[in-house]
Amino acid sequence: MTKLEGNVLLMQMGRPSALMNVGLAALIKSVLNYDAVEDVYGCIGGLEGLITGNFIDLASQQQKNINNLSYTPGAALGSRLVDCSDEDFNGVASTLKEKNIRFMFVLGDEESAKFCLKIEEASTNVGHEMRLILIPFSADNALPLTDHCLGYGSLLKHVSSLFTSVVADVYSMQASGSVTIVELSGCDNMWSLCGATLAKVRPDSNLAPHLMFADLFEEQALVKRVHGCIHTNGNCVILVGRCLKSRSGESVTEGRTPGQYIKFITEANFDVGVDLVVLNDWKRTSCMTISGTDSAETVSCAKRAVELALENEISGKMMILLRSDSQKYSCETSCVDISNTIGKQKDFPSGWYSNEENAVDASFFKYASPLIVGEMYPTYDSGIQVLAKFK
Repeated sequence: MTKLEGNVLLMQMGRPSALMNVGLAALIKSVLNYDAVEDVYGCIGGLEGLITGNFIDLASQQQKNINNLSYTPGAALGSRLVDCSDEDFNGVASTLKEKNIRFMFVLGDEESAKFCLKIEEASTNVGHEMRLILIPFSADNALPLTDHCLGYGSLLKHVSSLFTSVVADVYSMQASGSVTIVELSGCDNMWSLCGATLAKVRPDSNLAPHLMFADLFEEQALVKRVHGCIHTNGNCVILVGRCLKSRSGESVTEGRTPGQYIKFITEANFDVGVDLVVLNDWKRTSCMTISGTDSAETVSCAKRAVELALENEISGKMMILLRSDSQKYSCETSCVDISNTIGKQKDFPSGWYSNEENAVDASFFKYASPLIVGEMYPTYDSGIQVLAKFK
């Protein structure tokens, strides 16, 4: 491939996370170290901003503002996805050629991959050579071919911390023999739902949650498990997500939410106090629960992406993490063809959750526990957190 020189375009696309701006900050700092880079632009408004050519100069931003990106949740540039035609992408390619964008880095989710391929294809069609790398962020851990997705560790840290706080509040007021149902509203992803179980520290502890209903639900199993749990622990905390189905695959909730249905069944079978707590905003990853491991791996992926594009002249790749086989946790960065990720998802291993025990296996704890290690502490001004904002 030809050794390229020109401008850089950084773009955020798809569902934002607490880590997407960490990656953006790392990219800005990294690309400015290369002589082949002339100007560094940011695309405002995600895919919509790319189509309209709404770019800003990132190199002129104050260093303090760039540093604050690492503690700012969401997508500082904006990450909106819109419906696009082939004509739209042809216009995008023409804009990239006109502005001499030779290197493009996209921070996005699984939906972003197909758009990256369309951008590359359109650029080739107009005779514009460039390098494009996708840095994947998926709090749901949905992208394949990587040990885990950037943003997932921080979601685990957030949801387990939130669950712990809720349970502590409930326990403060509850009498012995009570049952508490915690519903993660809208959660139909096993990777996310299991995150709350990390509050147990280890799978065999008597800490909450005591039971988890992820999909398959049988009334007699619930009654048996709750009875045994109250006998052993004095109370029972149940975690439930979005779906409850019979073995035939049909919904069993009878017009209720999963939490409401379990509450109905429990009250019908036990003469105890039953509380239902619904967490509607559990997905809103907090900048106060950014995982140090997650942040460090995001920075590593961003730096490596810049090296691949500017030093190795590589394009059309998605960054991934490969876990080592050693006892001590570590991951190294690598990459795969973006085309190999389209239409695929990261499946939750079948052996990591038992429908018979309504519990998560120790294998998940071994996999997930290292991902939430380490804390990040944001900057405050008069007691209010300072967030980055582009001008």
